[in-house]
Amino acid sequence: MRQQCIAAVYAKALRLNSSSIADVSPGKIVNLVSNDVRRFDDALPFWCFLWGGPFELATVLILLSVQLGAAAAFAGVATMLLVIPVQGTLVSYIGQLRTNTAKYTDERVRLAGEAIAGCLAVKMLGGTSCPFLPLF
Repeated sequence: MRQQCIAAVYAKALRLNSSSIADVSPGKIVNLVSNDVRRFDDALPFWCFLWGGPFELATVLILLSVQLGAAAAFAGVATMLLVIPVQGTLVSYIGQLRTNTAKYTDERVRLAGEAIAGCLAVKMLGGTSCPFLPLF
């Protein structure tokens, strides 16, 4: 799945016209390929819980009510359900932090690309040597 997502991002980048490409920085494309595709790849094993979770909840409710009684079973399930909003709040906060981090990553990739392009231009024009060129 990861290869198909990367290929889709690459194909979309090739289909963009020149005015659209000017709006998209290379750092944004790198982030799409590295971070966003990884998120899809990491989430794939957990998609089965969308349909399996309610069945598991019903099974746990039945087994708890048989073993401990209906009141204890509903108290346990209610406690579990009360944790969901807390988890949702934490996930949204972490998502905001990751969004801010992605902005800084875009800027860092853009600046590094500009520095390397500048070094290559100086080297091409016969200027002093660039310390980054041995990396290539």
